[in-house]
Amino acid sequence: MSFQLDPQTVYVSLICGHVLTIVLLTAYRRSESRDASISIFFTAKLLQAGAWSLMLLKGTVSDLTVISFTNTLLFLGTAFESAALLRLQGALTLRSRKIGVAVTLTAILLFNAVLLFHNDEGLRIAVASIFSAFLIAPPALRFLIQRKATALRKLMGGLYTFLAVVLLIRALVALFAEGPVSLLAANVSQNLFSISAYMTMMLANTGFVLLAKQKSDDELFRLASIDDLTQIWNRRTFIYKAEAILDLYAKRRLPVSFLLFDIDGFKSINDTYGHDQGDRVLREMSAVVSKQIGACDLFGRYGGDEFALLLPGSSRAESTLLAERIRVAVEGLYTLSVGALTFVPEHRSDLDRIYKCCDLALYEAKRAGRNRIERAEPHFEAPIRQEADYVRI
Repeated sequence: MSFQLDPQTVYVSLICGHVLTIVLLTAYRRSESRDASISIFFTAKLLQAGAWSLMLLKGTVSDLTVISFTNTLLFLGTAFESAALLRLQGALTLRSRKIGVAVTLTAILLFNAVLLFHNDEGLRIAVASIFSAFLIAPPALRFLIQRKATALRKLMGGLYTFLAVVLLIRALVALFAEGPVSLLAANVSQNLFSISAYMTMMLANTGFVLLAKQKSDDELFRLASIDDLTQIWNRRTFIYKAEAILDLYAKRRLPVSFLLFDIDGFKSINDTYGHDQGDRVLREMSAVVSKQIGACDLFGRYGGDEFALLLPGSSRAESTLLAERIRVAVEGLYTLSVGALTFVPEHRSDLDRIYKCCDLALYEAKRAGRNRIERAEPHFEAPIRQEADYVRI
């Protein structure tokens, strides 16, 4: 006994799923996001809902007309969906757009040429399936190969890859199944495709909205965590991340280094040339320092012209070498004074004490003539003075 899905039921299910997604996206666009990827995905769902709605007209309107318009809309809908996924990943470049347009136009022209001049159902299915797989493969693969991708992104990549594989299997069955097996194979292929299309539609539509929300949350976190002027971590985020690193390295019993530095005579730069010039100096200095540090190093703006670096796993010699490299890198434009400390952290190390020790060393560098590095270990190993009678110069 063979199992065959009723095409009308499949079409209505797909239409309802796309319409529900359109309603959800409409509400989301109005209340939460202005992301262009949402608008592109919204267009894709409109095209796909329209395509499946046309299939309900088979038998009342010329089948060739219905098939032509339906598949044209499906190609366009798949292209827009792929574009939305690429946009969500920040990969919708001019080149990818041109390739997408070329593949979509080729698919539409080739499918309609087959429909008009060699109306073979197997060939039509193969053309539609192969080109649809080509359109959705790029964003699917990007989801899978992304470094540090979230579980949701991996799931979306796997989902779209699964659909692409099902489409290719459908194309192979349509092209190469022969004899008595062909009808059974075609039925199994059609059922598999219908179920896959419905499952993918429901999961992918929901997943896309969740991804868009995740992207929006990430952007809000970035705005709350990044210093607007220098585009590095602000003080609050630096302290939060630094405390986590200190706890981790306390468990490992490995050293970390802390560098505190500022621009010598920065107040005179502002007074002489104006705050715009002072802001430019801070931006340039931050960019120079960012190029000198490693991917695991933590760089943040503590306030004004004061900056901090936390170097996980860095020894005293390594931290001194890095501090010297940074000092030399900016020399000629302005100079830096640096307070440096290397220590093995303990659980819940007092970051405020670490900062104060480096701040004392920084003051000593200023007093000794500026443009130099002073170590803070003597202050860290002895009790900190209750009153700091120094003024930053």
